[in-house]
Amino acid sequence: MFSLTRSGNMSGVTAQPNQFKPVEIPVTVSGEVAGMVRSTNKLAMSRIRMNILDAGCNTVASVLAESDGYFSYPGLRPGTYTLSPDPAQLQRLHMTAQPAEITVTIKRNPDGDVVDGLLFKLVPMLFANPPKQSHFD
Repeated sequence: MFSLTRSGNMSGVTAQPNQFKPVEIPVTVSGEVAGMVRSTNKLAMSRIRMNILDAGCNTVASVLAESDGYFSYPGLRPGTYTLSPDPAQLQRLHMTAQPAEITVTIKRNPDGDVVDGLLFKLVPMLFANPPKQSHFD
């Protein structure tokens, strides 16, 4: 048998010996997004901040790409999200992302949902928008 205790915002379960009783614990099923951040020559780009925004353009989360360029974020509720490398960080690095953003949908699924295989390529600004040639060159 179990006894439930509650004190403020904290809850507890105390097991009593030689007693069996099912305990139902509510679980929220969620989804995950994952992908890679690479340079134009396919090298991993680490510590790039990836922003995750909901359909209302509110920031839900930000995560950093790992040393191999991999990023992931679990715990998203079903819905539509837009992922993008942090624009302020890209500006400091003098880079742009291709694509600039990716929109994904986390589906309602009893086992959760995973959207994987996202790929962002970071390009130096010099190469992203080459200067136009003048007639005097």
